[in-house]
Amino acid sequence: MDIVWQNIKLEEGVIELIPKKTERINLEVEIPIHPTLAVSLYEVPEAKRAKGKVFPEIAKITKSGSSGMSTKFIDLMHEAKVSRGKSQTNGERTNYERSFHSLRHTLTTWLAKAQVPPEIRMKITGHKSKEIHAIYTHLDQEQLSTAINSIPLLTTE
Repeated sequence: MDIVWQNIKLEEGVIELIPKKTERINLEVEIPIHPTLAVSLYEVPEAKRAKGKVFPEIAKITKSGSSGMSTKFIDLMHEAKVSRGKSQTNGERTNYERSFHSLRHTLTTWLAKAQVPPEIRMKITGHKSKEIHAIYTHLDQEQLSTAINSIPLLTTE
């Protein structure tokens, strides 16, 4: 999906678009703009913001194949000496713990760790069912311990 400047509503602090996945039902999503991204977007001269793609260089990259976005991400991970993690083969496809797609898992998990309610996390990530959303949410031992420790002590004193 190519994001064009018309999708960016800087004054409202949102990006409005229709993801490829929801094109057939014409479902528009509204994504809040993180303050760090807002600073970068405001730095783009007004003339460039008038029209065109927000990230023209990224728009040139194909989405799949040997020169696709996922492959570019793998190359960046290799350059940064970041392991792809364990692999798992499902049929003919091999998936790794860390990939371009795993960024969705990371975002969802970070939001959960920040105690953002599930309904809001689902709205931000575009998940329509609790079942799918649960797959993307990975709770760590610290979060589980905090939940257990929030239960009042059950003593007779």
